[in-house]
Amino acid sequence: MGETSMKASRDDQQIITLNYMDQFSCIGAACETHCCQGWQVNIDEKNFKTLQQAMAKNPADREAFRKRVKRTKKNGSQTAAYAQINLNKADQLCPFFTAEGLCEVHCRFGEETLSSTCFSYPRKLNLVHGDYELTGALSCPEIARLCLLQPESTEVKIAERPDLNPQRLALLARCAANDPYQAQVSAIREIALEFLQLRAFPTTARLFFFSYFANRIGGFYYAGCPPFQENQLQAELGQVADEARIQQLAAGYQGLSSPIDLPIQLVNELLAQKSGLKVCRSFFSSIWNQYGEDAGADSWTLDKQKLSANYLARRDQLFALFPEQLDGILERYCRNYLVSNLYSENRNLLEYLQGLLVRLAICTFLTVSHPKLDAVLAGELPPTAAAPLLEEVVIEAFHLSSRAMEHDDQLWVRFSAAAKEHGLTSLAHLIQLLKFIQP
Repeated sequence: MGETSMKASRDDQQIITLNYMDQFSCIGAACETHCCQGWQVNIDEKNFKTLQQAMAKNPADREAFRKRVKRTKKNGSQTAAYAQINLNKADQLCPFFTAEGLCEVHCRFGEETLSSTCFSYPRKLNLVHGDYELTGALSCPEIARLCLLQPESTEVKIAERPDLNPQRLALLARCAANDPYQAQVSAIREIALEFLQLRAFPTTARLFFFSYFANRIGGFYYAGCPPFQENQLQAELGQVADEARIQQLAAGYQGLSSPIDLPIQLVNELLAQKSGLKVCRSFFSSIWNQYGEDAGADSWTLDKQKLSANYLARRDQLFALFPEQLDGILERYCRNYLVSNLYSENRNLLEYLQGLLVRLAICTFLTVSHPKLDAVLAGELPPTAAAPLLEEVVIEAFHLSSRAMEHDDQLWVRFSAAAKEHGLTSLAHLIQLLKFIQP
């Protein structure tokens, strides 16, 4: 395993990012799933007063501000939720969303009056040992397209956009260099990215290599761990990363016939719930109708045996038709996740990988199960039509599932609770998720 690009050419005045972020620009009214519906937007005190002043110049705007922006009971300059935007009750639309599909605040008063949430999204900013790192949220369909469909999209680089001001963006997470667990974030992530470079193996096998390494170091490397010698990490890496050992691990992983009962149970329990999926409900309904029936306002009744058999048959056929395309999408999703979501926010690496693999399993399940692919799997479309249709389905499945999971706290609480209930925390359970994702 060679050197990786996250270590290259760092400068305190520069922002580390991924290739696709330099290409991103909001497509506004052309977006198929805009970001102005169903999400609660918090406003800090500074942004509140800036917008209040901008809308104080005539009675109509003052009244609109009074109705549309609600003060919370929280106070202080450090409070992100000093105020909130009152969404329309009927459709959960932002009251500043115009008939033309644009933001009234941005159009009339300028981007400087936007809340930090609205200004930042879909950008995600972390601070790692003094370096800013900028990625995108895949719940934005344009970000999903740029990230997942282009071969070199997730290569690390220095941001070229002069208009990126990290001080204006909402900071999601930071890592401290004086904490034994957090101090190794860059080094451990480099190891994960190096494993993902081993493209002679399927993406899930590469994820297994890193999971195996994570399991080996779990005894001394975790949140709150006491100081340890850095050569312990290198010694453990040496037990995993040499070519002969990689080949042994690959053969062992390929020979495993791990059951997928737990992933199926997880899909059944969590995605049968309608609550939290209001914005994406029609999309999810089109998929669940293949596996069960509508049980009313709160849930679907799913046939787990039918779900398992149909999913596996469709998955195997789809990966046989588009092996390189789908493998590349899985890899780019994982690379983006590794940079975008800091594992230091989790208790240990296996818990972090559980979050990654559950998300990837759901995205893969929704892609494979999409009824739009029926004609592809039946051989009714030529390759020239099938490949673009697959890309369309991937973007729909990945961005809507990301929207449901990342922007609904209660939904992810249910994910985590169900995973914990079924003991989905060991290496053996992660292998079940990996075997569920890719044949």
